[in-house]
Amino acid sequence: MDITFQKLLSLGLDLERVGLMQREDNEGYFCTPRDAFLLGWAGVAQARAFHTEQSFGEFLTECRPDAETREVLEAIGRGLGITPMPLPYKYLKELQDSFDMGAVPYTEEYYEVIG
Repeated sequence: MDITFQKLLSLGLDLERVGLMQREDNEGYFCTPRDAFLLGWAGVAQARAFHTEQSFGEFLTECRPDAETREVLEAIGRGLGITPMPLPYKYLKELQDSFDMGAVPYTEEYYEVIG
């Protein structure tokens, strides 16, 4: 298990406040890459896709964290020595654009489902 993740767990925080649910059964879905280490579950009904910086900004405006969630986020920042990045959409977009999805080893079931 990654040392940063171990440190995060050792903080003893309610990670469900930030949408990271812990489960006993960590069986992945058909789209989970082979041999992936599952950190947790998103705890959301559906994934959100942000195709533009505007849609990302709208999401941030609509879904502001409440006081308890902000406390958890701040405790994570202090515990791990991290701060919010100034331009997260730009960073993620550049990371996605440069990432070779062909390098991810999916299961045979994944390839059967997507055709």
